[in-house]
Amino acid sequence: MFVLGLALLALAGCGPSKKQLSGKVLKGGQPVTVSDKGVIQITFYAESDKEGAKPIATSPNKDGTFTVAGTDGKGIAAGKYRVVVKILDPYAPPNPVDKLGGKYSSAASTPLIVDVGKDDIVLNVD
Repeated sequence: MFVLGLALLALAGCGPSKKQLSGKVLKGGQPVTVSDKGVIQITFYAESDKEGAKPIATSPNKDGTFTVAGTDGKGIAAGKYRVVVKILDPYAPPNPVDKLGGKYSSAASTPLIVDVGKDDIVLNVD
């Protein structure tokens, strides 16, 4: 009984390993940037979450780089994720439309699917 208890205790701490990741958004091979008033929005969803019910926020910067801390601040587990990207810049005509034309704007239709592992993430939005 004691051994079974130890085994259960050991398993309770086991779960998918999580990692805080960083990445960058590229368009035409170049980093995406916005003006001081612009906004880059990047949201991850598990590949199976086509309805976008469980978003995983990121911390994007104006130079197209970002970090993914996960919902609990401990990162995200390895696996496949759908990625929603919107680039809004009020100084870029026409005001303030998504500079990517909405192509990557919903979990259901985004063509961006990344396989998260050990390496940093590169999102090509060509």
